[in-house]
Amino acid sequence: MNIKFTDTRGGTEIGVTLDAAASDTTGADIEGHRGNVRIAGNLTLDYQPVRLIADVALDTLMGSGRLQLQEQAA
Repeated sequence: MNIKFTDTRGGTEIGVTLDAAASDTTGADIEGHRGNVRIAGNLTLDYQPVRLIADVALDTLMGSGRLQLQEQAA
């Protein structure tokens, strides 16, 4: 899945593998494009493992997200 952060210089689009267990779609009507979803997943950015957490409104596909630095395996 690709997520685009539009408030960066030129926009930043990243690909993330969705973690269904950590994501939340219970407050959403996905087929009707209503409600909000929380998307979570892991990726590597600049050689660092990070976790993406994003909250998205389905009617506008707008929202906010953040990246959390994860510990690297030894």
